[in-house]
Amino acid sequence: MNKLLKLFYDNKKVIYRTIGIIVLTLIIIQILNQFTKAKVSKQIEEQKNNIDSGNTTTIDNSNYLINNNKNVKTSTNNTIKNTLDLFINYCNNGQVENAYSMLTDDCKNELFQTVEIFKTNYYDKVFNEKKTYTMQAWDKTDNRIVYQILFEGDILETGMSGKKQEDFYTFIKQSDGSYKISINSYIYRQEFNGVNNTENGIGVKVIAKDVYRSYVIYEFQIFNNSDNSIMIDNDKITKTIYLIDDSNIKYSSIENSLITKGEIVLQPGSNRKYKVKFNKAYNSNVQETSLVLSNIVMNYDEYKNSTDTENYTNRISIKVKLN
Repeated sequence: MNKLLKLFYDNKKVIYRTIGIIVLTLIIIQILNQFTKAKVSKQIEEQKNNIDSGNTTTIDNSNYLINNNKNVKTSTNNTIKNTLDLFINYCNNGQVENAYSMLTDDCKNELFQTVEIFKTNYYDKVFNEKKTYTMQAWDKTDNRIVYQILFEGDILETGMSGKKQEDFYTFIKQSDGSYKISINSYIYRQEFNGVNNTENGIGVKVIAKDVYRSYVIYEFQIFNNSDNSIMIDNDKITKTIYLIDDSNIKYSSIENSLITKGEIVLQPGSNRKYKVKFNKAYNSNVQETSLVLSNIVMNYDEYKNSTDTENYTNRISIKVKLN
């Protein structure tokens, strides 16, 4: 014991200094832990409250839209801006799942069925670097507003101004007053109930439409309840399937699943679903009123054995009213 006491007294300065250093180190570690927790909490709160000023965001609150004169200056603009800021913040910071959760169900189902598809087909292409953006109101209805979004590389990050990318984002108001976003120029989906017509045993049922900025895709089903095989379309016939709007303007099909394999023939008692794209750009002021299949051959066997198929007359046209 005497040896230990002698050792302590001989080295007490070193021992006290060592204890002091240990205590000081523990105090510094505790302070750093508290600082780190506070910093993380602040970052989370900033994202939730949209106070990240690094995105250089702007919004045009003028009393007009690009394509008409509807008033878009409403109290909901701040909510839309906050929603978009949060989405861009998630994307700029690599929080892909959080960004994906802000998309509408229709947008997910039509374009991005999984987070991985969203990342590969959109996020990696648009947010390959941090982006700033501007937004301009483009079209408005009661529950959705479409904005033109212009993305540009963040000059603070890259040191140079990058090429601008255009997209159209649609903000769909939810039942709780919040907004979900449809992106990649996809606007919304409309499903139809009881929209159909039958002529001479041939039925056409309209199922839904998916609306994009520059075109619309209709999904419909054709039923052959006649006694003969029928031909709906072939790759030599053009502009026989079209839409009509409320001003009686026609919109031709520009791409469809009907003519991928030449002639499209339905046997008696059969039915098939199709998706057809039409060259109608979105405008909430202009509505489609009818879908027309204007050149259905009612007896395919007779038609293909005819010496003059161009003048074959056993054909019908079916118009389905959409509203």
